[in-house]
Amino acid sequence: MKIDRGLILVLLPAVFLIFIHLHSISLWSPDEPREASISRHILHTGDYIVPIFNGKPLPWKPLLFHWCVLIPSVLAGDVNEFTARLPSAFSAIGLLILLYYFISRFLTARTAFYSCLVLLTCYAFVEQARLSTIDMLLTFLMFCALVFFYQGYRFPEKRKRYYLFFYLLCGLAVLAKGPVGIVLPGMIVFFFYLSEKKIKQLSELFCPAGIFAFLFSVLPWYLAVCFQGGEGFTYEFLIRQNFIRYLNAFDHVQPFYYYLQKIPSHFFPWSIFFPGALVFFMKDFFHRKKEIPADSSLRRFILIWLITVFLFFSLSKSKRSQYILLLYPVMSLMIGAFWNRFHEEKRENQGFSPLWIRIPAELFVLGAGFVLLLFPYVTTSFPGFDGSYYRVNFVWSLILTGFVIYVAAALFEKKPCLLGRKIFTRIFMFTLAGLVFMVTSLYPQFDSVRSAVYDAVSISKTVGKAEMISYDFERPEFVFYLNRDSWKCFEPEERNEFLSYLKQHDVYCLIPRYRYEEVKAELNKMKTVSIVLKNIYGWKYNCLLLSNRLPGRAD
Repeated sequence: MKIDRGLILVLLPAVFLIFIHLHSISLWSPDEPREASISRHILHTGDYIVPIFNGKPLPWKPLLFHWCVLIPSVLAGDVNEFTARLPSAFSAIGLLILLYYFISRFLTARTAFYSCLVLLTCYAFVEQARLSTIDMLLTFLMFCALVFFYQGYRFPEKRKRYYLFFYLLCGLAVLAKGPVGIVLPGMIVFFFYLSEKKIKQLSELFCPAGIFAFLFSVLPWYLAVCFQGGEGFTYEFLIRQNFIRYLNAFDHVQPFYYYLQKIPSHFFPWSIFFPGALVFFMKDFFHRKKEIPADSSLRRFILIWLITVFLFFSLSKSKRSQYILLLYPVMSLMIGAFWNRFHEEKRENQGFSPLWIRIPAELFVLGAGFVLLLFPYVTTSFPGFDGSYYRVNFVWSLILTGFVIYVAAALFEKKPCLLGRKIFTRIFMFTLAGLVFMVTSLYPQFDSVRSAVYDAVSISKTVGKAEMISYDFERPEFVFYLNRDSWKCFEPEERNEFLSYLKQHDVYCLIPRYRYEEVKAELNKMKTVSIVLKNIYGWKYNCLLLSNRLPGRAD
């Protein structure tokens, strides 16, 4: 495969943005340390079947992501921040590469270049690429599956080979996060055939080798985990965490319009250009429908992809911003095609007004300028942001403000083609600078607030190898950084059992301060219970370490 110069220009900033400080930022709760803890358990015990967190089965997600974490972790000797995040980082790089070649093959290299730069400077994409979570790997696998499907659809002579990879990648996606890995791509394929008026040709999808590859990749682990986990584990894993969560959500409940609120900020600044890109995409679709049927087919596939993913996740009451990560590559493609359209001067008189670029660019200048004006004052209100950090913010604000003025200067350009090129380049540079600021300055500063490393070190020095329990406190970051096999965690409804256990055993106990206040009277009656460590702070909690191993009185 020939490496295009445009792809190199995309990958250079991508590698920097995704890998810089990847090893030095702590794993942030709740998702990152939980996934890393499961991977560490597999590494230490060799149990590749049942996901275990703090000594208990966790029937939430399959284990493909955790197996991927093991590859670099074996070389490193343990699971750490860097090895835990590598699968997401490499998935993001792979997604950019595949997006570039897919668009280059069916549209133009310049459109691919624009599209990849848009995706690279999408906040949600960069954020998920740097996290030890399943979603980027899942997105990469589903994106690959859909790309292989479309190539099989367009090139019948190689259809069997492409469909084989489609099924195999869907199987791996199911092994990453469950049935959504085949349901969502399957719905996109079905609606695409329906839109092409080829519903009778769905039999083309029947590929015995592909179906065998799907079953071979999925069934061995699913059968093993259900057999080993038992009936309760199987119901929770297969039914409640997938179908009941989707149809009748029990957590992360959000209104239908939740993603309409999230996309503008998570896809900023390109989201303000998306309405114009969508209008252009639709107009070009109808304009080329009779002239170039193949191009019309591709655009229909992209629209079906966009609508299906958005509605599929919007119809579920359980919503999280990372669920719609599969939207951003196709939104980037649309915007890339939109900017490429204005790059071509020869088309400037075909009815596409440069106002679709000029007006959003003016809104960008106003909005970005207002945010930058307030940014240094807002960040200093966060705990952990000291005076020296204010000066860093001030310098960065001056730099980013310079970029905003640079964008504003491009608005005086009269030629539509030059207007598009200048504004795109300058907004890309502004967004890239903002993301560099985020990963090199903001993330380390937030880490000083969110990190559990220092508290975990203090707790480990105090507790040593003694028994430790907790009351309504099983934070994943402490499970990971304390690196104990497990500890007993009492729930609030087990209050009496907790107090009885504290009386009968010599233990240390982690307890949130507000829970401590609830049981303080009972603890004061236990002459040997004392507070060993106060002010164990973290993201949205304040915790104490108690002990009944030392004489004293709780206060």
